[in-house]
Amino acid sequence: IEVLKGAAGASFYGSNAANGVINITTKRGADLAENHLSITAHTEYGNSDIPHWPAVNTGTRNQFNADGSIQLSSNGNNILSSSPFDDTPYPTSGPNAYRNQAKLWMSSNNYYNNDVSVGLRRGNTNFNTSYSSDHNGGILPFKKGQFRQNVRLNIDQGVGAKANLSASVTYGNQNNDFAPNSSTGFFDLYQASPIIDLAHPYGTAANPLPGFTATDSSKYFPVLPAWSDVNARPNPLFDLFSSSQNFNRQRLLGSISGNWRPVDWLRFDANYGTDRLSATEQDYTARGTLSTTSGTPGQGGLRNYTTNDISWNSMLRATATKLYRSQLSSTGV
Repeated sequence: IEVLKGAAGASFYGSNAANGVINITTKRGADLAENHLSITAHTEYGNSDIPHWPAVNTGTRNQFNADGSIQLSSNGNNILSSSPFDDTPYPTSGPNAYRNQAKLWMSSNNYYNNDVSVGLRRGNTNFNTSYSSDHNGGILPFKKGQFRQNVRLNIDQGVGAKANLSASVTYGNQNNDFAPNSSTGFFDLYQASPIIDLAHPYGTAANPLPGFTATDSSKYFPVLPAWSDVNARPNPLFDLFSSSQNFNRQRLLGSISGNWRPVDWLRFDANYGTDRLSATEQDYTARGTLSTTSGTPGQGGLRNYTTNDISWNSMLRATATKLYRSQLSSTGV
């Protein structure tokens, strides 16, 4: 029985196992014919869809011109309706037409899973090994998603008629280019202003926004016009586009166990198990990357964070079972 808690389960079995895994493995190789090699391969390819989009506000207090551009006062502030409610519909065309930024930039993506396993039973030996590789592209723009590979090896060996040995090792490697437990990218897109083109916040040189002569010097310019968002949030696409992140998890699970029955009333059992985790987070921002507050080139930065956890357990037990005067007495040490 294999028990994996929290992120350990997800690293081996995917997001459905985020709350943990209890993996019960039955006797290995029992269903294989003697001297029979079994090879099993499985390939799956599909699309990760977005089944439900949360509802967002489709009204505002901002006022708009007939051409769909926002109305601004002489000092550049938004002109608001006298109503205290967001009951002015967004324009459907023009430079400040309504955009559902989440639906516009988040999208379905592909996933695949490839598995191959090999099993062999010969005499007192059972051998099983498997390899799996899968990828989920996620739904965020500019990100490649998750890549995961797992390798397993199990060997059971009978030693004569009175002893057995079993060994098992599992290695998993997982890579993400976005923090697996972060929801920042999703919420930022939901909170982004619906009246701005996030790819070209100030328009383009060929078609600048009315009232603006300067255009963004790069795509997904980080600082948005003040009138587009009263909370002065930065462009959510800029960080997704410009930042380079890598989250790597490597995990090794190993165990060896054996039992010896020198006589019919005495049994010795021993096992050893280890769980080793290495997790690395890297966040790189190139020199000259624009600041999300001022829009000016910055110094850049590099952050590396590494975690290593090692745990192990072992057990040695002797059990004596003897029948005395028709009563069973069993003692374990």
